[in-house]
Amino acid sequence: MRSIVCDGCGESRPMSETCLVDGRPLCGKCASAFGDEELNALSDEDVVRQVDPTICAKCGVDNGEQEHGRVAGSPTCEACDYQLRHRPFPGWVKLSLAGLLVLAAITLVQNVRFFQGYAEIQRAFRAISAGKIEHAAGLMHTAAQHVPECRELDGMASLFMGMELTRRDQVKEAIPQLHHARALLGSGDPWRTLAEEQLLAAEASMAFDGKDYDTFLAKCQDLRDRRPQDVFAQLSLASAHACQYALRGREEHKQDALALLNEVSLAEQDGDMQDFRQRILHRLSTRKILSAEEFHKQFPQGWHEGQKR
Repeated sequence: MRSIVCDGCGESRPMSETCLVDGRPLCGKCASAFGDEELNALSDEDVVRQVDPTICAKCGVDNGEQEHGRVAGSPTCEACDYQLRHRPFPGWVKLSLAGLLVLAAITLVQNVRFFQGYAEIQRAFRAISAGKIEHAAGLMHTAAQHVPECRELDGMASLFMGMELTRRDQVKEAIPQLHHARALLGSGDPWRTLAEEQLLAAEASMAFDGKDYDTFLAKCQDLRDRRPQDVFAQLSLASAHACQYALRGREEHKQDALALLNEVSLAEQDGDMQDFRQRILHRLSTRKILSAEEFHKQFPQGWHEGQKR
């Protein structure tokens, strides 16, 4: 045990029975002698109770002049140190932990479908980025089955399937899928915008196949208004004007078609687009409306202006 000489009365006191008041070691009696006015002038930091590092704060065992080790800043003997560091958890804590683990396991089982749905969504996005549209549609459909309360997943599954059917030229089957997608995807959602554009393209194609060239022109114009920089949208509108020229012979339709063709440089057109361009020019030159299949059957090597019709 360590002793401290009180700066007030000069008596020696155990260190644990003294305090520092404004830096002065004082016994309890001398510290109590401070008036209220003097105490109010001191801050909390100016009055500190002294801790004897040779006395265990838990059991009070005296270690002579040798200081104890510390646990959480308090001097602690070896026995108390071991007890504090190896203190067993109370039974209620263990029981609560077991209950929480059971609850977590139940929650995980109940919500595993959400994890599965999320994984399938991520795989679907990777598939669509790789151009595997049919595979993406299947994955999104499975995700929608796991999380049926999320209508958007069902909508995206229909969108991807509609895109795949359009790619296969099965536009009649694609249109109901795209209508379903548009109905389920929220307003302002970019996927809904894509569904609407895909639906316009499919309806335009169906109108062409049905020789409804007025509807074909209206759908192509709407698609071009939505995607003014898109090469396919521009060529589709040129194709629609070429159909009107072939049908009615009105020069303004021919000039509109040529103007649209001239807006798109050949460098911007891949093989399919260049083939599309040939068919439009053939239509303007001959005033004959041929489907892609008829055109390729008649001109297997392609057609160029000036060649035999």
